[in-house]
Amino acid sequence: MKSVSKLLVCAAAVTAAAIALAQGPQPAVPSDPLGLTGRICHIGNRYSVKALRRKIGQDLILPTPRDATFYFCLAERMKRVGDYRAEEFYEKAIQADGKNPDYELFYADYLRNFRGAEAPLFPQAEAHYFKALAKIRDIPGGGTYPRSETDTGSLVERGLIALYQEDGVPLGYRDDESGRKPFAFFSTIDRYQQSPADLDREADVRDYTSEALYAGSQQPPLASQELRGLIRNKKAFETLDRIRLRYNTWPSIDVFYAYRQTDNAQITHFSSMPIDAPSNFNELRQNDFGITARKPLDLGSFDVNLTGTFRYVQRWGLVQRAADAHENIRQTDAKATLSRFVGPDKANLEFTYTHQWIQTALPNYPDREREFIGATATYQIFRPIAFLGGSAFQNRFETRGWNFFAGFLADNESFISPPLSFPPSSYPRRRDYFVGTSPKGMLWGLLDVTLRPTLFTSDVKGIPLQKNSQLRGDMTALFRIVDEEKHGKKGIPGSHPGQPGTHLGFIHLVGGFREDGALTGPDSYENHKWGFGLDSSFYTTGNRATYFLSARYDRERYFNLNRNADIVSARLSLGF
Repeated sequence: MKSVSKLLVCAAAVTAAAIALAQGPQPAVPSDPLGLTGRICHIGNRYSVKALRRKIGQDLILPTPRDATFYFCLAERMKRVGDYRAEEFYEKAIQADGKNPDYELFYADYLRNFRGAEAPLFPQAEAHYFKALAKIRDIPGGGTYPRSETDTGSLVERGLIALYQEDGVPLGYRDDESGRKPFAFFSTIDRYQQSPADLDREADVRDYTSEALYAGSQQPPLASQELRGLIRNKKAFETLDRIRLRYNTWPSIDVFYAYRQTDNAQITHFSSMPIDAPSNFNELRQNDFGITARKPLDLGSFDVNLTGTFRYVQRWGLVQRAADAHENIRQTDAKATLSRFVGPDKANLEFTYTHQWIQTALPNYPDREREFIGATATYQIFRPIAFLGGSAFQNRFETRGWNFFAGFLADNESFISPPLSFPPSSYPRRRDYFVGTSPKGMLWGLLDVTLRPTLFTSDVKGIPLQKNSQLRGDMTALFRIVDEEKHGKKGIPGSHPGQPGTHLGFIHLVGGFREDGALTGPDSYENHKWGFGLDSSFYTTGNRATYFLSARYDRERYFNLNRNADIVSARLSLGF
């Protein structure tokens, strides 16, 4: 019987070998493909940009063997020197070896993380991720991808989760030749804040100074006690719900609704005595209904991202002398971002424009127009820097490097007296000017620091006494308790990462200090502020959705008025 068993085992082995030989060599599901650039292309994390350029020049002219590996390594070198021809050679590597999913993975990561202006080149990156999954399914044994953290399938899944992280949770799918793709998403963003400043209005030093100057023009100048009383905690809550539609290379379309409520948002009567009475502060309530279209473009030597939004806003609580007055606002927003590699570094230029037409539902009350114009220029150093741990091109989720930026925001408001007069009867103007720098990834990738001084100005045309300006010094730091680049470097953790489940993305400790000083006008509201908080993200592998949670505490002291404020904020969002 033992002899028979041995014969059967041998026969089975010979049969299996014969079948394998008849089918020819079969590729295996690749393991740890992120090491390819070091093992095959010999590109380290502290490479010389000059040496890479020299090697690229040699590869393009010398008659070396030109197979898939050659094209792939050439594309990887071009990526690290900012050469837009990297796209061409990724494509050639894919054509030379049509069964290898690794080349699709690297190409998709490049399009998602390094190309694009503000947003990834989304349709192209999505297409190559799904082509990678289709190629894995065609490999014998690859249909059960991913099988470990280092499998190509796991890395592709993690890349897709990062690509969809803004979108929320999928609501609908469509099938094409490369797989089942989501086309409709739902996201929600919920924020709470208790602070002397309302949500998205951090220039509280300017707002309080302008309020005090305006009140002083309506009545005798405010006493110290009244100046202190203007500092109030504004409890604000906002929820935004959005449906997003994506289809192939068409622009993405968002349909959204937002509700905001803020206590103590506005002074009702600037001429009341005392002006700081609790009953003299209005509650803001606001409904936003809107639609947004966004389109990323690859224009060869630079990338562009275009965004346009129209929203209809209903607002209560911000009209003087009428606490419950209703305003209807038609608002248009436009944003254009341009991005271009400058050698291995990247330059970005962003323009924003917003116009509001504000109609107040009160007889004989003037309509208003408000216009915002802004621009920000950013230069990102991606080349290897020793104290930042090497090159930014090693990362999969963030383009860490050393950023330098500068910009401005102009806010012009026109009050038109009925029925219609020109020029406007009053013309408030606010300006923000800022510069800054942010080295990212210090201390082995764990620490980011941002320094950002900002100049605030405010005046009203024809009323010199309301002119004021302040200078803010601001330093913030981010420490990575759980670093996504290291924690998720090999893909999705766990022995069965393809199964539905929830995984930790990152945990960051954030904090900072700022100080506001007066340059023009009263110095009553000079202050300093410090605080800390935790930011975290989680993602699900079943539907590729990402959740963000944050909580923060700050202490603000208006030292000239001997007034303190405790600030708390929290955010929970599905997508962003």
